[in-house]
Amino acid sequence: MLRLLQSLEEPEETEEPTETQELMSKGSLKSTVYMNYFKSGGGIYTLLFLVVVLVLGQMASSGADYWVTFWTNQEELRKYYSDLELEKSVFDLHENSTELPLQGVSNISDVGPQPTRNLSRNLTQEVIFSTETSLYIYTVCILGSVIITIIRSVVFFKVCMTASRRLHNTMFSSILQGTMRFFDTNPSARSPVFSHLAASLNGLTTIRACGAQQLLRQEFDSHQDLHTSSFYLTIATSVAFGFWLDVVSNIFVACVAFSFLLLDEGSLGADVGLAISQSLILTGMLQHGIRMSTEVVNHMTAVERILEYTKIDKEPGPESEPGEQ
Repeated sequence: MLRLLQSLEEPEETEEPTETQELMSKGSLKSTVYMNYFKSGGGIYTLLFLVVVLVLGQMASSGADYWVTFWTNQEELRKYYSDLELEKSVFDLHENSTELPLQGVSNISDVGPQPTRNLSRNLTQEVIFSTETSLYIYTVCILGSVIITIIRSVVFFKVCMTASRRLHNTMFSSILQGTMRFFDTNPSARSPVFSHLAASLNGLTTIRACGAQQLLRQEFDSHQDLHTSSFYLTIATSVAFGFWLDVVSNIFVACVAFSFLLLDEGSLGADVGLAISQSLILTGMLQHGIRMSTEVVNHMTAVERILEYTKIDKEPGPESEPGEQ
């Protein structure tokens, strides 16, 4: 009897809950998360087709820009030959109409203005296409770029939607077969604010009976401050990161532009325009790509959570052992 009273007086020692695998996860995402996501989006042939379409889309867009440069050089070369023929005609007319020789003229191109003489040193190619043919080729390049871009967007959207649907169905099927302990130990929402609010609404009668409104209000304010600070930190970090990317991009474009003024004196205008335009596109794509890569990592964290939910313990069936039911 004495031992029984002592056992009743002693507080029962309860085991502290162990950290779940989700709380213990640290570091960068594993490569298996990305592999499982893309495997859910389609087979190997679908992914290869997506990669090919992405490469073709970029090649078509860059090819259109390169053709504009080549076309501009062709038109500049055509104008140079036209001015050269005009200068030759003027030279012949002047030679036939007067007996005085032209002093200091050793080349026909020396009669023309200074820009024409500089252009003659750089243009070593010949005019290949007419203006109409060049216009048709440019139209084909633009139409091909638009069509390939549409196909690329549709295929990428299809792969992402298929992956999301399959992962959701797998997770939902696994949760339906999960144990009751899973629903007791996992909140219905990711944010502590929503979890605390849901728990407060469910136990509203008990909270009012115990007079714990002030305590619950302080806990909610603490969760709200943590939620707001983390959200503001995400926005501030994105803006600051974008600002420094803009600074680096502008410095790079300035270096490219001034390099043609200080280092290279024989480049054509179309080549300079192509270099500057491609530099602007490259810096814009780099900035957008880095920002989107951070968003992908954030969303892949949710994919990692979904993959963890697909591996939860299953509720034993009615045909299992009596001790496991």
